Amino acid sequence: MGPVKEHYLFYEKAGDQFVGRTVCGLSPLSIEFAVGPPHFNITTEAERKLLTDTIEAFVGEKGKKTINKQTWYCISMLYASLVYHYDYLKSKLHSKSSLNACFIFTDVPEVLKSLVRVSYPWNKDVNSPVLTGIPPHILVLAQLDSLTRSQLTIADEVVTRIKEELDNRDIGGGYHASRLISEMNESHSKIIDSISEVKAIALSAALSPAGSEGHRDGSRSGAYHCYDGKFHRLPKGWIFPQLKLQPFIVMWLVGSVKTGVPPLKTLKACDVAHLGKRSRKTLCEMRKFAGAIEKAGRIVGLWKTDPDDKWDLKSATDLFHGIFKFFCFRGNKSLAFQRRYEALSWKTIYNHYLRNGKRLAGEVGTTGTTTTNDSTQQTLFECSTMHVKL
Repeated sequence: MGPVKEHYLFYEKAGDQFVGRTVCGLSPLSIEFAVGPPHFNITTEAERKLLTDTIEAFVGEKGKKTINKQTWYCISMLYASLVYHYDYLKSKLHSKSSLNACFIFTDVPEVLKSLVRVSYPWNKDVNSPVLTGIPPHILVLAQLDSLTRSQLTIADEVVTRIKEELDNRDIGGGYHASRLISEMNESHSKIIDSISEVKAIALSAALSPAGSEGHRDGSRSGAYHCYDGKFHRLPKGWIFPQLKLQPFIVMWLVGSVKTGVPPLKTLKACDVAHLGKRSRKTLCEMRKFAGAIEKAGRIVGLWKTDPDDKWDLKSATDLFHGIFKFFCFRGNKSLAFQRRYEALSWKTIYNHYLRNGKRLAGEVGTTGTTTTNDSTQQTLFECSTMHVKL
């Protein structure tokens, strides 16, 4: 091709995006080939602050200090894709998926759901990313498609406008009477809806146990679910998901208000008996592991000792970043071997904790030396230099 390729596919950007769109399965003969990635159409400072606070609650104080501007933009685009495909993921994910227990997915603000969108070159907004690799014939197809749609709707628009003009002039009669009847029916429907809302609030208040306002740890929040002829603390169909360390801390201390899951620390054995034979044992192991988390939290001074000081997403995330180094246990492999600790499930970390003699990584034993297990485990001395990979 000689220099033709360099002239029309300038450097690598346009060519890479063209290949990427093709690999994604987008047809080069459809206007959908020009679709952009999901993004948030932020127009006000309040919306921008809400997005920033949501992401900061996930990355914690440490993430805010270490993440640069480019990485932050990448995280916001990834979060936009997650929010845009929320309904699809919710219907396809398995009940045990760790994403179903991650608050950044389960507790998406409704405002952010309304702000996420995809755009095309002909209807982009100020927040739309720059799109390249789109052939010129796609724009021509888009114009032809727009012209076709306008031709299909023009007949209905003409008929509608003629009817409106005839009704405004009261030609044919009966218009004003039908309009009054329609307004009366609409008012009646609003009254019925208001009565239903009042009944729902009254029923919810009746089912809530007395004095629930005085308990801020969620133990008597009154959030019960009724199914199978009984009241349950957990929603129908919920099972223990596969949790990594950070989602485990959040679910144990905070829970998920949007999905109706209380803080797991408030559950008792009778609350999980209907989940299966091993549910009680799982809750017991969670409680023991939470004891190790509390121990590490007290060491770094991030554990809340005041019963009236309520845990939230931010404080739970800060606790995770503060104690993560205490749960980085290293095996008996070579020093060059590094395990992806942030990708391990809480159960795996708990098993490492048990093999280490129920001691945290770097914790000093009774003899004044670092606790070791020559056969399988050796505590990680350099845990103070360990960083969470975001």
